[in-house]
Amino acid sequence: MSEPTCIHHSGRWVDTTEAWFGRPAGQPRGDLMIARQWPSADWQGSVSEKHTLLVDLSAAQEVWQQAYKKDTQYQVRRAETKDQLGFRLLDAPSAAEVQQYGDFYDAFAAQKSLPLCDRHYLLQAAQAGALLLSWAEQDGAPLVTHSYILSRGRARLLQSASLFRASADSAQRTMIGRANRWLHFKDMQALKAAGCSTYDFGGWYAGSTDKAKLQINAFKEEFGGQVTREYDGVFALTWRGRLYRWLRQLRGKA
Repeated sequence: MSEPTCIHHSGRWVDTTEAWFGRPAGQPRGDLMIARQWPSADWQGSVSEKHTLLVDLSAAQEVWQQAYKKDTQYQVRRAETKDQLGFRLLDAPSAAEVQQYGDFYDAFAAQKSLPLCDRHYLLQAAQAGALLLSWAEQDGAPLVTHSYILSRGRARLLQSASLFRASADSAQRTMIGRANRWLHFKDMQALKAAGCSTYDFGGWYAGSTDKAKLQINAFKEEFGGQVTREYDGVFALTWRGRLYRWLRQLRGKA
């Protein structure tokens, strides 16, 4: 997991390379570089500041697990000992497994009026060896799923989905909430065992007005971690990439 991973996209006009968490070694392929969560904005091109919450998995499990809030620790223990959950981790998901994930996520997205998942992107990430999927199940039925990008010893949460709202049973909804927290714990445990040093919650809202995003922050903060500022952006690698960006800027799209 320590090697940098790039995801390549072939477009009608330009080819792009997407690099997570820092500049890749050597000469990247394509006409454009998409920078995802780099530690510094050391390029000429578009830049946007991002924040995320990172958990240090290089420490002993007892250290990062004790940073969980007390109620979260209780819910994880309850899920582990009482709920009879199964854990499934796919570190090299097949196309069929990506489609299964997409079907589950899209059912969740429909309940919350969210965009559907980008299956084409997930398949490209899987082909690059950068996609990980995990599931919490009960009696073989999926309850919660997480997807991650893996690169440079870091696992970045892409999406999380459950069918929490599909159940009219309050006890079942409470159990699914425990299963979600338990799945984060099991993911951290498995990622650490595989040599991953950082767990990235995939974003943290730095504002103060959006109540829904503040609630998501509060959930993520149940697991401890450190808020970190990073940078996204796009810059050209070739004359074709520069021309493409210039044309998009003329149209107000870059």
